[in-house]
Amino acid sequence: MLARGLGGDSRTAGDPYDRLTPRERQVILLMAEGRTNAEIGKRLYISPRTAESHRQNICKKLGFASQTDVVLYALRRGILGLDDPDDLPTTIN
Repeated sequence: MLARGLGGDSRTAGDPYDRLTPRERQVILLMAEGRTNAEIGKRLYISPRTAESHRQNICKKLGFASQTDVVLYALRRGILGLDDPDDLPTTIN
C-alpha cells in the first residue's frame, strides 16, 4: 500500500494493455468485433453480467469512452485484424 502511494506499483507503469488479465484480453477482442455481452458470455462460458464487468474494467484500465475507442485501439494494436472474426485465438498476447 505504501509503495503504491509512492508510485512503486509496477502495474501502473508502461503499456496499459499489460494490466489487462488474460480474460480481459479475450473480451477486448470480442468487444472490438462488436459482440454483445450475451454473445461474449456464451462464447467464453461466462454470464452476460460478468462480460459486462470485464467491459467496464477494460474501459477503465485503458481510458475508453465508447465502443469506437475499443475498435480503433484493437485495429491499431493488431488485436483485431480484417480477417474472419470467428477465428478467436485461445490466448492473446
